[in-house]
Amino acid sequence: MGMTSSGNNPAARALAIAQALDALFAARHDDATARFDTELGAAVADSRLDEETARTLRWWQRESVRAARSYLADLLPGVLHADDAAQRKSCAQVDLAAASWQEATDVVRDSDDAKLRVRLVAVPRHAAPTDEASPTASSNGKDTSGDDHSATTA
Repeated sequence: MGMTSSGNNPAARALAIAQALDALFAARHDDATARFDTELGAAVADSRLDEETARTLRWWQRESVRAARSYLADLLPGVLHADDAAQRKSCAQVDLAAASWQEATDVVRDSDDAKLRVRLVAVPRHAAPTDEASPTASSNGKDTSGDDHSATTA
């Protein structure tokens, strides 16, 4: 069973996913179904279960597996589509963040030596002290807290 090229066609993509799931289900070794069949056979052999009931139970067990396969084949294209949409949204958010960062920084090329210099817009973490007796203000008005609040880097 070959996979078809789906491109951007949702119907073709859904078909390709269903084919892939069928192939994966067909390739798996189903120990649970084998055990189920063994237990049913033993129950019929011991006269704990009649053959007609065993056949009905076996059919519904197989139908349960088919229904799960069908459910996944129906569900997975939507999940993958939602994942694609979430990825696109995430990329757009990163682009917005990059644009915001670019706007928040002033990037200037120094024409003499072609070094990139960035002047950051200083955003204080707290209100500047207004009282000269403040522990972070010295007599010359400079910040003595040890934090480097310089706005230019080279």
